[in-house]
Amino acid sequence: GVVTPYFINVAPNKDITLKPLFSTRQGLLMEAEWRHRMANGTYSVRAGGIRQLSPDDSPDNPGDDRDWRGYISSQGRFAINRYWSIGWDGTLVSDDGFLKSYSITGQSWLTSTVDLTGQSERNHFEARAYTFRRLNAFNYDQSTLPVVAPSTDYSRVWNRDVFGGELSFASSSYSTYRGDIDSAGLIRSIARAGFTEGDYADSSRYVAELKWRRQLIDGIGQVFTPFASVRGDIYNTHGGYNAARKIYSASWLPTSYDDWQPRYYDDETTLRVIPTVGVEYRYPFASHQSWGTQVFEPVAQLYYRPNLHGEQDDVLNEDALSLVFDTTSLFDRDKFSGYDRVETGLRANLGVRYTANFSNSASARLTFGRSFHLAGDNPFPEDSGLEHDASDYVGSAALDFGNDFKIAASTRIDGDTFAVRRNEIYGQTRVGRLSTRAVFAQILKQPGLGSTSNEAQLLARSSFKLSDNWNVSGYGRYDFAESRLNQTGAALSYSDECFYFSLGYNESYDTNGDVERSVAFSFNLRTLGGITGNTRQFEDEFGANN
Repeated sequence: GVVTPYFINVAPNKDITLKPLFSTRQGLLMEAEWRHRMANGTYSVRAGGIRQLSPDDSPDNPGDDRDWRGYISSQGRFAINRYWSIGWDGTLVSDDGFLKSYSITGQSWLTSTVDLTGQSERNHFEARAYTFRRLNAFNYDQSTLPVVAPSTDYSRVWNRDVFGGELSFASSSYSTYRGDIDSAGLIRSIARAGFTEGDYADSSRYVAELKWRRQLIDGIGQVFTPFASVRGDIYNTHGGYNAARKIYSASWLPTSYDDWQPRYYDDETTLRVIPTVGVEYRYPFASHQSWGTQVFEPVAQLYYRPNLHGEQDDVLNEDALSLVFDTTSLFDRDKFSGYDRVETGLRANLGVRYTANFSNSASARLTFGRSFHLAGDNPFPEDSGLEHDASDYVGSAALDFGNDFKIAASTRIDGDTFAVRRNEIYGQTRVGRLSTRAVFAQILKQPGLGSTSNEAQLLARSSFKLSDNWNVSGYGRYDFAESRLNQTGAALSYSDECFYFSLGYNESYDTNGDVERSVAFSFNLRTLGGITGNTRQFEDEFGANN
């Protein structure tokens, strides 16, 4: 195909860009974008459509066999006054594969939102409505994805001392709406997940929490921070099955995480009152040297939250399904990712933090620690790293010398066997004209969370500037668990103020050992348009070409 954008300057604050794509197989795809900047904000509208001349009977993407296809999207934000603003970002598409088929976007999900936001010195409010759509997936049950309207968050910090400390308030709410459980006709997969025909459960929730804390520093620099809070929850559930289990990709696997189990929820209203008390202790040691400064800081937390009445999974879980324990959550007073699940009992978090800032602008950071459940109910599932009285060890380190060299690592070590349960390493370096980045990730199987195989992959990418205009690059992804390459590729590019050219080759492999090879090229004149194209060859494990 050939794309020839045409820009129309309507006014200093308004413009239109027409973008016709002339394709050899499907005809004309017309896109247009309108942008308008006003005194109190800006907005844009973008749309495109095509009547395909040769709909494919065997589509690569959902919807490729349709005659008429298109989309419309809009983004905008306007200031109502100095404190309040309103914005939106939404997209409507004719089918799930259109945006990928014509390389408009490669994303797998569409999230459309509208929001009202207020911000002052000590207050913040946000109200949003969401819709979601899964793209590029055949026969996906879209009714598992909720309409969320509204979702609100509010926080306030008072500007006066209360018992010598800081008093703050936070609240959160949402309401979800879903469709029938068999709306996509996936009866077989529904049965496999333990569902029968019916509705997905919907939920409305309001959470409000009042928090107090005070920082005390003694004569030798020890920092004591007592804190207390009281939280109240109101949940209302409309009867149906939990959609999280349906969304869960390995729905046939046994798991100890109750929120992944098929369950029917009745129409009910649940009230919860959750108090928390605790104290944090820190003792920072700082030193100043000719090479820079360093701070070594032991940290200890002890807090108590009583057991909840009834089972936690009596409340539909919408916002706390993700569970990753590492140094970013080590000192959190609740290590769940949302409000719908609550960490209970008596718990202690112990660790150390170290930071160094060098005179040459380099820096280093280190965090290491462990969490201990001392009494009460432990709500964390098996293989989370927090299910035992003594948790797994977690640590992270980073060294930054700017663009020339960066390295960061994060790890989780089994508290009993000292096996590395999770390991992530990122590195970046530049030597002269050569730049290299690499990411390594290793995650041992977690049957309790539904993962039954070990994962270990390395992704590396390098580029070399042949001159000011020419650049060559290469990349590869290696799967250590499967002992094979997943992806390799290389590209040659040229760029200056007038035009851009690139030629690339890529090989990718799926779990069956099938390989797809492609050669892609692009030639773009900066002000006139460009030409792009690619060829693809698919070879299955038996050597057959397509």
